[in-house]
Amino acid sequence: MTSTISFCALFPTTDPLMDVMIRGSLILYMFFRSAMAVACPKQKWTPFEYAEFMVNGDNQALRKWKEAAAIEKKDGTQKPKRPSRHSNAVDPSVMNSHYFKGVALQFSIHYGIYIFARAYFEKYPYEYEGMFVWPLDWEGAVPNVMLGILIYSQLSITSMWRIPASAILRIPHFPIFDAPYRATSLRDFWSHRWNLGIKTLFHTIAFKPTLKYLDSLHPSDSKTCIYDKNSHNHKHRSSHYCHHHSLNLRIASIVAFLASALYHEAVLIFFMPGQPHFVNGAFFLLHGVLCLLQLKLQKITGFGYSWGRGKMWDWVGWAATMWVLVTTSPLFARGYARSGLLMSVVVPEAALDFVKRYI
Repeated sequence: MTSTISFCALFPTTDPLMDVMIRGSLILYMFFRSAMAVACPKQKWTPFEYAEFMVNGDNQALRKWKEAAAIEKKDGTQKPKRPSRHSNAVDPSVMNSHYFKGVALQFSIHYGIYIFARAYFEKYPYEYEGMFVWPLDWEGAVPNVMLGILIYSQLSITSMWRIPASAILRIPHFPIFDAPYRATSLRDFWSHRWNLGIKTLFHTIAFKPTLKYLDSLHPSDSKTCIYDKNSHNHKHRSSHYCHHHSLNLRIASIVAFLASALYHEAVLIFFMPGQPHFVNGAFFLLHGVLCLLQLKLQKITGFGYSWGRGKMWDWVGWAATMWVLVTTSPLFARGYARSGLLMSVVVPEAALDFVKRYI
């Protein structure tokens, strides 16, 4: 950690906020990557594998899948299914000029969206004071939706450094987003679509260790908890979970959301002193509880198992998900909106002035 701090200190800037951001971001990044490495199964890594992990710690599941696929192919058996959360991974073999043209187009789109959202907040500063917002309340909902767009575009832009790094190291690239605006449930949003790097981080250092520890307290029970993925019958599915393991899964999920809440609170305290605290953490804890409630309701009603499938229900799920996200967004938004942290991407003033004239 000392070497990391010294490394960060080599790059001071004249802007105090930017200086803190650079130092703090690199220190947090190295700290959590180290935590992920400790939580991974003990193995000997080559220097290249370690560099790969530090650039993209999400590669572990895909690497295991490729190893299993190679073994299955050699044995002549059926190829294993690719992990669903890595379905949008980009293999280095396709990182050619055509691919980078697409990346440039993506960057241009996100940059344009960022300019629009930033110009909006420069002209109409965020002033919402409530904890929740009624989605049909135009004056309250619009600023919070715009802030979500600003965060999405900024994170998309600032995470693109991983693309050339992945190309140089010849490793898979994992986009941190997978169309979060298409989420059909809160679990879909948090587990498969929004900021997948953070999701993988807390799944590795919080969810899995907690579940492993709790299952070890009832080893005979945990071994009998068999989950039949091929069954579409709701009652048949739930009957395969023993009581202890099912409870352990819920506790581990809450612990992961709690870790995320503490992380985001630390970001606020470290980068944005003076901003309201604990409200941001409450946002993540609330969504953790809501995700568990979703599972409970599905278990009781059979929704998504024995009924409630198809495009029509996907639209219903999408509307309900967006409603909840907008309603609870002020809990997350206030500290970030007033900190100036989201205005850190370099943008030509002429572009901002042009947009502000027409909004």
